[in-house]
Amino acid sequence: MYQSNVLKVCDYVSLNIEDAIADTSDETCNFKWNIPQSAYMSNQRSQVCTVEVTGGVLGCTLTTVKGLCLYYLNNGYNHYSSAGHPAIASAYKSTNQSYLVTDTGQTLTQARPQFINIEFLSEDHLQINKTNASGSKILTGSVTLKFSYYDAVGTGRDMQHEKTITL
Repeated sequence: MYQSNVLKVCDYVSLNIEDAIADTSDETCNFKWNIPQSAYMSNQRSQVCTVEVTGGVLGCTLTTVKGLCLYYLNNGYNHYSSAGHPAIASAYKSTNQSYLVTDTGQTLTQARPQFINIEFLSEDHLQINKTNASGSKILTGSVTLKFSYYDAVGTGRDMQHEKTITL
């Protein structure tokens, strides 16, 4: 994005799968976390914000899954996905049941969200249930998100310079 306008200190939020809010009505791998405002350095920082995945390790007990896609459900204003939600990361199989999460870029989003929603789908975009038939968890691990903030005035100015005037 606009690196000259990025503020130096970012917020990092680590999300453990086991700490997601339990929602018994949704058995798919759509996870939601409640993030306290104290997790963010200041509520007086810019509203211009991007989110990206800096890393993570996931475990999946389904041996047929070769990779995972992480979809950020909190809106991604500069990221289109034919699946309907922006994929912010993918995870590839590193061992039999372990997946390393890799970054796919910065997505413009709401600054300092109270709730973070991420959906995990298989590499062929199939839904994965949270638990198997015996009630055991299918997905485990954690993902770390980085929230970068940008100077609103400088970003607005830069975006004006990028626009093409249409007659």
